[in-house]
Amino acid sequence: MAGKSKETKMKAGKLWVEDGVIHACVGVKEFDLEMAKETTAIGTKTINETGADLLLIDLGGCKKISKEARKHMESISENPAVRKIVFLVSNPVTRVLGSFFIGIQNPKVSTKMFGKKEDAIKWLKE
Repeated sequence: MAGKSKETKMKAGKLWVEDGVIHACVGVKEFDLEMAKETTAIGTKTINETGADLLLIDLGGCKKISKEARKHMESISENPAVRKIVFLVSNPVTRVLGSFFIGIQNPKVSTKMFGKKEDAIKWLKE
């Protein structure tokens, strides 16, 4: 799929597909279980409809992810249709949140963290 798809609004932010990459942009300071469930449902639907298998999660200004939301988000890496996940981090708090997911949650697919979107996209497409 070339270009950018229409954005889907969520409680936590927005989601779209651009050049084969699913972009999930978290625009809230606190990410809870309800938001995690909505995000994974929309993400799974998007994967199934588009065939996109690369996921970029922009944690933006997020400062806190509830324990329940973190546990629920593990399901992303367990989806056999997902090939790679990248966390885009922009500050020390989002870096800790991304590190926690990668280190503690032990994702089932190749997962990394980047501070620059260009570097993240390049790695996803390798």
